Amino acid sequence: MRAHRHVSLLVAAIGLAAAAPAAHAAAWSTVSSPNPSAGQDVLNDVGRLPGTKVLYAVGRTNTGTLVLRSESAGASWHVESAPSPGTGAQLSAVAVRRRGVWAVGYRAGPHRTTTLTMRRKGDTWRVVSSSNPAPFDFLYDVVTTTAGTWAVGAATGSGGSSRPLILRWNGRSWKEQRVPSLPKGDNQLFGVAGTGGHLWALGERSKGSGRLHPLALHRTGSGWHVSNAPDPARGGESFFLDGTFSGRTLWAVGGRGAGSSHALADRHTPAGWKAFKVPDGCPVTNTLAAVVPIPGTKQLWAVGDCSPGLGNRTLVSKRRNGVWKHVRSPTPDTSGSFLTGVVALSRTRAAAVGYRHPAGFRTMALIHR
Repeated sequence: MRAHRHVSLLVAAIGLAAAAPAAHAAAWSTVSSPNPSAGQDVLNDVGRLPGTKVLYAVGRTNTGTLVLRSESAGASWHVESAPSPGTGAQLSAVAVRRRGVWAVGYRAGPHRTTTLTMRRKGDTWRVVSSSNPAPFDFLYDVVTTTAGTWAVGAATGSGGSSRPLILRWNGRSWKEQRVPSLPKGDNQLFGVAGTGGHLWALGERSKGSGRLHPLALHRTGSGWHVSNAPDPARGGESFFLDGTFSGRTLWAVGGRGAGSSHALADRHTPAGWKAFKVPDGCPVTNTLAAVVPIPGTKQLWAVGDCSPGLGNRTLVSKRRNGVWKHVRSPTPDTSGSFLTGVVALSRTRAAAVGYRHPAGFRTMALIHR
């Protein structure tokens, strides 16, 4: 939301350092990634163990959850043994810290959908019980900061109306958090970002005519509150899918306009919210699904997908020198290639994950070096 066969190496040349020779310019390229099932294998998110080259990517297969691990900063991947609660279970996001790795998602069934949380301590993954306040409950993102571990998603009633769902790990169990009341409709949280005690939850909300608008919830000393984020679509449908902190600045990304005509990037500082223009990668639709800061800089990577009309292509944007720019990236299959997660290891090294569908769905991994 992030194979036993090798993907051909594709190199898209992009100049990042003027002093570097063109032949050695940093570029995004594909690397092979495992596909353990004969059907659908999807990666939804990726995270890095701080101070190491170890990465974890999470998603799903035909038969349940999927966890991949890389010890080489994304250059190669293998399947890691993890519990799989069965068909309909998937992991949406991962939060990686030295004291443990959390992955969250949901288990979809014919009559009920329940939240799913898993934790890796030592070398072992295990399922941890989590709250389910509604008939259909989903977790889409997770973050760990000095303020604790938080997971966000949506609680959906039998009538289809959704409300934001926020869970907090208190060291022993997950506890549901109180969230602001919103008009009935499609109100969901897809991303959560935190640094120190600063926490934001991001998604979409229904307002007025039922059109979707960006939703931003900010946690203060008195709890969670709605923050009025700008909606550049002006009556179109807009939403946030992910967020990150660059220093003390919050960035939120997603899509804007009917059918996600354009990518969306908004920034929040103590002065308030501001929307920024992001160049389109394709003429029809453009969506950014994940964003991360580049270590040691004020720069950002953001990834997602776009469409020229038929099929989907990978979309990569970079914010540098105060401007968002479209960056060329490999599209292994033009019938459908999607990037869902990204992690930056250094000024020049990054890894992104997602999926493609030449036949069913297949995991996809890119690396920037």
